[in-house]
Amino acid sequence: MKTKSNLEKKNRINNDKAIAKNNGHFEIGTIEANKVIDLLIKDFVSRIDFMVLVRGKKPTLLVPGADKLAFKFNLMSLFSKDTETLEMLSHVKGLVAFKCDLVSRKTGKKIGEGRGAAVLGEKENCKDPNSTIKMAEIRAKRDAVLNIFPIRDRFTQDTEDQKPEETKVKISADGTVEI
Repeated sequence: MKTKSNLEKKNRINNDKAIAKNNGHFEIGTIEANKVIDLLIKDFVSRIDFMVLVRGKKPTLLVPGADKLAFKFNLMSLFSKDTETLEMLSHVKGLVAFKCDLVSRKTGKKIGEGRGAAVLGEKENCKDPNSTIKMAEIRAKRDAVLNIFPIRDRFTQDTEDQKPEETKVKISADGTVEI
């Protein structure tokens, strides 16, 4: 369980005030939205929202972290079969591929998309059809979030096959992840 310092509590209060001020809706790419993103990332919890898998490399964004960003910006995930990828890689047996559209809950407008694929039997987490489908969806969602939010310089994806290292992680005042 993470213990919150007074500064972390203050950041959460400021974050909640900023979101309430705008009725929970922000235009991605604005200065105000970027400040909210920084505040959200400061509240990310290691091994829940992100995980350091390789010392000295960017941490991997996990689904709860991606969900927090999408939720705060009032976005929902819509998944569809990624026909282009499946056709392009038709020689790969057991391939599952999805597109994840992030759509505004308010307007229904598509804000961005991501793609993800998995192969049945590729890893421990793709040992059956259901887990392979879930992994492809997870990869597509994380890709969509990384595509529309300005956080690719802080997080990566698709390294879940590596074993996590015990690494101390600090998120600085500006939301930068320090390893």
